[in-house]
Amino acid sequence: MEELRELGKLASYEDYKKAFDAEVGRIETGFVRIGYMLRVAVDTAILKESGYANMEEFAWAEYRIDKSQASRFVNINKRFSEGGYSDRLQDRFEGYGVAKLGELLTLSDAVIEAIPPELSRTEIQEIKKEIKEEQRITDLEVMMEGHNEAQEIMTSNLDRFMHQYIHDNPEELAELCAAMQSGCGADRIMDALAPAGAAAKMARIQGIGKLMLSIKGKDHPLELLNVRTGDKESCTWEAMQNTIRGLVLCTDPEECYRELYGEPYPPAEAEREAERRRAEVEARKAEEERKAQEERKRVQAEQRAKREREKQQAEKPKEQEPPHEPKKPEVAPVQPKAQVVTEEAENPEPESVHQMQIEEYPEALPEGYVKCHDGTEVVENLAELTWKHIRQLAEELRTGTERALSEIAAQDIIDMYKDAQTILGELEKLMGEES
Repeated sequence: MEELRELGKLASYEDYKKAFDAEVGRIETGFVRIGYMLRVAVDTAILKESGYANMEEFAWAEYRIDKSQASRFVNINKRFSEGGYSDRLQDRFEGYGVAKLGELLTLSDAVIEAIPPELSRTEIQEIKKEIKEEQRITDLEVMMEGHNEAQEIMTSNLDRFMHQYIHDNPEELAELCAAMQSGCGADRIMDALAPAGAAAKMARIQGIGKLMLSIKGKDHPLELLNVRTGDKESCTWEAMQNTIRGLVLCTDPEECYRELYGEPYPPAEAEREAERRRAEVEARKAEEERKAQEERKRVQAEQRAKREREKQQAEKPKEQEPPHEPKKPEVAPVQPKAQVVTEEAENPEPESVHQMQIEEYPEALPEGYVKCHDGTEVVENLAELTWKHIRQLAEELRTGTERALSEIAAQDIIDMYKDAQTILGELEKLMGEES
């Protein structure tokens, strides 16, 4: 609470920021003291009464510091504490923090000294990557590379470095051309190369190896370090100005790059390539849209044709379909019942069969039925039957007249005459119908 009351008395933000930075500094330097305490546990018998076998066991059991972390704290203390064995960090590493110092552990003292303290952990990691790539190349391979003809005639490593650096980083040439146009002052050059005020630039010189240019501000000289050999040389800003004037001969980056290297300017080529790809993409999209439009038109045409066909079908009178006859159900054939056939049934004795004749049923015979001598049955027609009847009557009349003369009275003769007249009338009627 007392500390909080004291912080409340800070007069301004600047005072507050300083106090805050001091607290952060104490936290960041705490790992140096941790490393120191762990070293004491290793180098003395302080853990003898603790029951722990070694420093690693103690660190893990008491503080959950694993073996890898403990080793890191110890190495940072050895490398960056005052005198190499104390609980205080060297002044030049103030503000680095445990993460940055951990990245510096594998670098040489020459490289560590050349790296500006303002660089971030990510930038330090990029430097380590560049150095690791260079370490894969042997000294013999470097000697066999020969030298770049344009760089071989140059008088300083700074000229060679900037010549190679601009070639490898053409996107920065535009800023250098702008600096040249504005008078090529040291401030403009530093703004072009290190906008943040500090930087470490890398370029590999053929036949020499990789060089690192350290920029720590316009008030500090430039440092050029050979990361293979550790050789370092200091360069003034005036020397850098002369180098830029000798390389950047015009204010147009594309023309300047072509004059320096005899090659097309990569950013311009990249822009043209990007433009070409954009054009290809646009052309591809246009073609896809054209095909999609054609497909839409085709589908619409098919739909219109289908609707037209359906309309025509609806307008046509519907033809009456013949009624379907119901399908008769199939009837399975009747299977005859199995009969037991006896021996007598298989061999029946012959019996006399009487053929019934129609003459035996006179009531069923038609009028005028006659059976011929050959057995053929004939039915006389109506005319023949009538004439036959007339002949019978005439015969009866003749015989009746003769009998009447002797036996019957006159009245009987009159009755027979009337019957004859009736028969003749029927005959005339029948003859008329036949004609």
